[in-house]
Amino acid sequence: MNISDRFGYWRDVRGRGDVLLLGLATGLAVAGVYLGVELNRWSGNFYNALQVLDADKTYALLGNYLFLLAGIVVSRVAVTYLKECLALRWRVWLTGQMLGRWLNAGRHYRLEAMAGHDNPDQRVAEDAALFSRGVLDTGFGLLSSLLSLLSFGVILWQLSASMPLPGVGASVPGYLVWACVIYTLAGTLVTHWLGAELVDIQFGIQRKEAEFRRVLLGQRAHAESISFQRAEQAEQVRAMACMYEVAGVQSARIRKEKSLGIFTITYGQVSALVPVFFAIPIFLSGKMQLGGLMQTSQAFVQVSMALSWFIFAYKDLAQLAATFRRLSGFGRALDEVQKNEVLPHACDECLAFGGVVALPDGAKLAPLSLQVGLHERLWLQGPSGAGKTTLTRLLAGLWPLAAESSVCKPAGNGMFLPQNSHIAEGTLMAALSYPRLPSVLMRDACQRVLCACGLANLVDCLDESTDWMRRLSGGEQQRFAFARLILHRPDWVVMDEPVNKLDDASARDLLAQLYRELPELTSLTISHQSLPRMAYTRHMFWQLSTDKKEQIACPV
Repeated sequence: MNISDRFGYWRDVRGRGDVLLLGLATGLAVAGVYLGVELNRWSGNFYNALQVLDADKTYALLGNYLFLLAGIVVSRVAVTYLKECLALRWRVWLTGQMLGRWLNAGRHYRLEAMAGHDNPDQRVAEDAALFSRGVLDTGFGLLSSLLSLLSFGVILWQLSASMPLPGVGASVPGYLVWACVIYTLAGTLVTHWLGAELVDIQFGIQRKEAEFRRVLLGQRAHAESISFQRAEQAEQVRAMACMYEVAGVQSARIRKEKSLGIFTITYGQVSALVPVFFAIPIFLSGKMQLGGLMQTSQAFVQVSMALSWFIFAYKDLAQLAATFRRLSGFGRALDEVQKNEVLPHACDECLAFGGVVALPDGAKLAPLSLQVGLHERLWLQGPSGAGKTTLTRLLAGLWPLAAESSVCKPAGNGMFLPQNSHIAEGTLMAALSYPRLPSVLMRDACQRVLCACGLANLVDCLDESTDWMRRLSGGEQQRFAFARLILHRPDWVVMDEPVNKLDDASARDLLAQLYRELPELTSLTISHQSLPRMAYTRHMFWQLSTDKKEQIACPV
């Protein structure tokens, strides 16, 4: 996902209408700066009236102040509201685009195996929000600063045009403007020098925090296994090791922001007094009224703040740069995964593989040539470590093929049953129909199939929502996978160790039920276990040479 893709929302149909809201927010931001200029002029008139004790004019100006105050409040609140709405809509669109690329054609699975890229869920959930909000905040902040610089710069130039330079006597046109520029430029250079490392530090923080969350989520997902092994102490050590890494990068941030904060806070406090130091000799000499002094001070501060936008926005810019860097890396990783996608050859009547079964890193496991004809049931048997699960992933297109290998898939609707089938969260009805909508299945059919697959205890739970992966045992999960298979009625299926968690009698009954329900199903069953005779029409043993077995003693 390149830069233009991230800003594609404003060219999309859903974003074109929001361009008007963006224009409205921009107009309100301009109005806010205009009202700030009017408030500056009001300040000069108000303090001049106070100086000459003009009560009527003072009270009249107080009334004007209320109108200016209301306008400034309304414009700023409206800009903030519209900006937040636009950021949220942009985030929703950007998240949809990222999910569309990530959760597509097995890319999310292959991305997990890539070295150098981690936590894609954080890119989608967190960085999309940081990017959309950060760009709008930065854009409107920069716009307001530029408008303030132009507007108050003119005022400051006019106010300082007639002032002699303090201590010199010579008049320098607009000398307060030049003093402000020099003062702010020096502050900007010092800020950049103090905070240059913040971008890399922010990038490291996000990475370490995400790794810490991943470890905690993994411990939660495998809580049962950890409890059985009494491994809580080891997991505490592992989690605290991640926490210490987080603390290390956060400490680096704190130290860097301390140095930066000392300067920026001092800079901000001094900025309010610098114009007074320059103008007070003129005021004390009687050549400037109190209103002119206050107006000069306020204009100088506004120009200084506008020129200092980079200083005060430095941390936000560092975070935005780090977010941009992470999203760019995510996009490049997806591009790399997409280049390696497997496109199966068209084949009307058979499922076939030819070539070498190989891992994604190029390590070759074993040669294989198989073909499953229409309505045929092939049982592929082989020893552990031969690459049977790898073959399933290659047939599904999850892993890239070796250069000399090819895959053919038959026409029609196909399904894959991996060793550990996923059961979707939500109602049991939704889990049975997954990935389709529950409305595609009949309730009576679901209840009948559950009973036929040995899950009669679940027939009254179709509307119950729970974590079914935790609730069901390993054998029940395999029965549930067969129930889904029967209800979805595919034309062909590839099954990897589909009944290895069931006893022989239960496995035989379950397979018999499958082929009674789907007698014309084309199937490839990959299993090292013995299967009942009705489960296959042809048996193929994946024989490996002794040398080959030694070479692949423990493939990953």
